[in-house]
Amino acid sequence: MSNTTFSGTTLERDAELEHIEAALEAARQGSGQLVVVEGASGIGKSRLLGETRGRAEQARMEVLWARGAELEREYSFGVVLRLLEGRAAGAPAQLLRGRASLASPLFVAADDDIAHASPTDEFALIHGLYWCIVNLSERAPLAIVVDDVHWADALSLRFLAYLAGRLDDLPVALVIAVRTGDPSLDLEPVEYLVEAAPALQLQPLELTRDAVGTILAEAGIEGAGRPEFTHACWTVTLGNPFFVHELVAALRGGSADVDASEVGSFVPNSVRRRVVQRLKRLGEAELALARMCAVVGDHIDLESAAQLAGLAERGAVGVANRLVEAQIFVAVEPLSFAHPIVRSAVYDDLSPTDAAAAHAAVARMLHDRGESAERVAHHLLAADRIGESWAVDALHQGARAASRMGAPATAVRMLRRALSLCEPTARTADMLVTLGLAEAAAGEPTSLSHFTDAVAIADRPDRTRALYALGETLYRYGRHGEAEVAFRRGMAEAEGNALDLPFEGAYMCTAYYDAARHPEIVPELRRILTSSDGAGDSAALALAALHGSFAVPPAAPAVAAARRALADSTRTAKGIATNIAMCALWLCGHASEAIDAADRVLAQAGEYGNALAFAETSMMRALFARAVGRVADAVADAQASIDGVARGWQGTGAAPHSVLALCLIDRGSLAEAEEALDRAAALMRSELGLVNAWYFEARGRLALLRGNPELALTQLLAVRDALAPYGIVNPVMAPWRSLAALAAHGRGDDAHAREFIDEELAQAEAFGLPVAIAVALRIKAVIPATGPDQLKLLERSAALLAGGDDAWLEQARTQLALGVAYRRAGRRVDSREPLRRALDLAHRCGASALETEAREELLASGARPRSPVMTGLDALTPSERRIAQLAADGRSNSEIAGVLFLTKNTVAWHIKNIYRKLDVDSRPALQERLAGEHSGS
Repeated sequence: MSNTTFSGTTLERDAELEHIEAALEAARQGSGQLVVVEGASGIGKSRLLGETRGRAEQARMEVLWARGAELEREYSFGVVLRLLEGRAAGAPAQLLRGRASLASPLFVAADDDIAHASPTDEFALIHGLYWCIVNLSERAPLAIVVDDVHWADALSLRFLAYLAGRLDDLPVALVIAVRTGDPSLDLEPVEYLVEAAPALQLQPLELTRDAVGTILAEAGIEGAGRPEFTHACWTVTLGNPFFVHELVAALRGGSADVDASEVGSFVPNSVRRRVVQRLKRLGEAELALARMCAVVGDHIDLESAAQLAGLAERGAVGVANRLVEAQIFVAVEPLSFAHPIVRSAVYDDLSPTDAAAAHAAVARMLHDRGESAERVAHHLLAADRIGESWAVDALHQGARAASRMGAPATAVRMLRRALSLCEPTARTADMLVTLGLAEAAAGEPTSLSHFTDAVAIADRPDRTRALYALGETLYRYGRHGEAEVAFRRGMAEAEGNALDLPFEGAYMCTAYYDAARHPEIVPELRRILTSSDGAGDSAALALAALHGSFAVPPAAPAVAAARRALADSTRTAKGIATNIAMCALWLCGHASEAIDAADRVLAQAGEYGNALAFAETSMMRALFARAVGRVADAVADAQASIDGVARGWQGTGAAPHSVLALCLIDRGSLAEAEEALDRAAALMRSELGLVNAWYFEARGRLALLRGNPELALTQLLAVRDALAPYGIVNPVMAPWRSLAALAAHGRGDDAHAREFIDEELAQAEAFGLPVAIAVALRIKAVIPATGPDQLKLLERSAALLAGGDDAWLEQARTQLALGVAYRRAGRRVDSREPLRRALDLAHRCGASALETEAREELLASGARPRSPVMTGLDALTPSERRIAQLAADGRSNSEIAGVLFLTKNTVAWHIKNIYRKLDVDSRPALQERLAGEHSGS
């Protein structure tokens, strides 16, 4: 392209280029930045991005460049692949080393095993891609330049947003161009990207009249020197650089002398029409070549384009050069359009019939050349009907690739197209299974008809594995009823099969949620629970432990079964049994042991980038941490689980928000708890009554604290009704009876209050749960509020809790109640020590409301409460504790950032605070200090 062609797009852009240069320099210094160039079509965004690439190369930065394409928005990770495919092909070991290997499904073909048809966790891919960028940036600073990001596919946009939020400690400049002012564009995903991180937003203005005059003069246009002519050209184009460029091209192709009054015929609204008119004047060969390039997209080689257009390669060179001269193309090798508007104009001029035929020709050529199946499939979706076997196979393999890339909706479209192209007898089991799995992952209704058809034609091992994969996928996305059907069908298929798939346990886990089917499996669970040989797969064993912890006192058999299930780490670490077994341990009074198991699972989830597993186990650990009194940790874990809901985890409905609300209530943040419960209400599902109990418990606690015992009792009886179909009587699950006793007492109904609390005390004693017994005794002591047995009940409660590390929060509550009772009995001096212990414990737990109450009671006792001073590990926040342990284990800052989904700068900041709080200056010293803290020295 000559310098005059786009000279106008670099005029009056000094300020924008200075900002871009500053962003590149900041990236070279290790402080990345997002730069957004936005404006109307033709304003010169692409030229600014071209200047960015040139300046980055001059500064010896590595440049990754891609452009979104209007016709390729459903090509999953298409923009990302254009950015990174060359690096993956040239140095895959460097690009995909470490945690970046999570992105390998995007670059490395999988084998044909039917089990690998399950959709990939899109977050794992995105997390892996982030580490690809980290790996590349360690070699040289990066400039990532993405033009026309408004046409990028959804998954590429999600990755760019993820990266944008983590640029501050990377030597990476991310520069993107976004079109504005086009009502046909859905800019909401792009807005999410821009809002993901602080961004430098550049908005190039239209060119001034003087700049338009300069362009006309440089192009040698007749009349350029006449002010009225320049003014007319500026008025017609409104200073839009692309329209100015098109006007210059039109003026060159018209008469030599155009009067200012005639310039109005070259209005911007006719640009697309004039592009096509100019193209058609060139000839049929030029039209055919341009049309095929519009279908294929930018950067096609001349040989391929000529073949598609039916041109001889030698003659095609002249055709391509004439298209460059006419400013349709900007280059010959590879062929690239001068502007996206030009490509769109050429493509839009195709009739639907011609477009479908062109896509079919492109698909056939790509297939013959051995291109990737997903590229072929993308064109087949828009092509004429091609019933040949290669087309069906390309759509099938393209769908498998889309599933691996975390785009199940695209996979569904490809597979449905494939099924429409072949006779029913030609459909394969693998194709039907892949479609069923993709439908499940995409959240589309499925009647399992595809699997019914697959079962009829597949070999037995394949259909058995397929049914297990389907069941796991449905279970993971919270569709327990359909998962139950899949597992039940798989049980029938697996009978006598050598495959070691735990269908029975998986089926029971899903059926357990169904109150109607619950009684059917209880006898088998009781048999497994009491079996001395530990028979049953890990899922069945874990579920038996859970049922025992719910409904079959004493707790000891359930504890033993849970430990056996967890010991089968090769299966439970990846299956659906792990969290069930951990939950059983918590319910049986072994919350610290459950936390240890959860820590191991979360570490593995972090290593593999499994965001949904991370979310599910985080919710479990929130429950466990709250039980031992680590309320601040519980809040952090509950929030992590809620983040997983946004990524598709729906296995427990409203539970994550409900658990967060319970933690916030403990902290005294009642307004925030109310907001969490409002969000939970929108996720409530009637079939998940078991976990809905936490929602009603939180509502009941809120009502009690706000002085509304009537509403509290209503909510707490809803807990009873939610748990009753499952026979759950263990008070640890949801201590509704003791809370209902407080509500009844608040209403003046002490008779019912005593019934509630006596029943809870009896259940706690039957299970042998010291903490639950202590809680019941404490509540019993205040019903009635006075009496000769009150102090004895509270002293017994305190004795049961003394010395344990598993119930700091309950210790604090009991010590507070005991101190208050002493004070009210006239024993003010005796009240001070339990109140001081309550204050310290509440502060250690992060239970702010309880801490405030303890401080006020101490003042009422005549004591002067000291300010709680936290030392050692107690001085660390939950995030700091986690980071400290990982650092002590020898993890680098980068590795810690990867495990906890943080940036390196954030980790470094935390490490600095940890060293200061623990008075250490190195990782070996930190390791020694933590070892001393854990041993109690």
